[in-house]
Amino acid sequence: MATRTPAPNTTIVVSTAPSCDICPIEWGSTSTATVDGKLTATPFARAGQWASMCETHFLAYGSGLGLGKGQRYVVTA
Repeated sequence: MATRTPAPNTTIVVSTAPSCDICPIEWGSTSTATVDGKLTATPFARAGQWASMCETHFLAYGSGLGLGKGQRYVVTA
């Protein structure tokens, strides 16, 4: 199976992924973030602010991936 190369400016390499910034506010719990990205308007933040987001919150409030939008975390050992 061929390895897909991500589009430019859509990933960021980290040693450990941070926690989602939104989960504690919305659900009172924590989860691992998968994306660092710009937010659309939310009940708790203005559009244009950035946050580390889990996949659920990225799909709900993220602006997409790419330059000026967001990057997906790639965790390396």
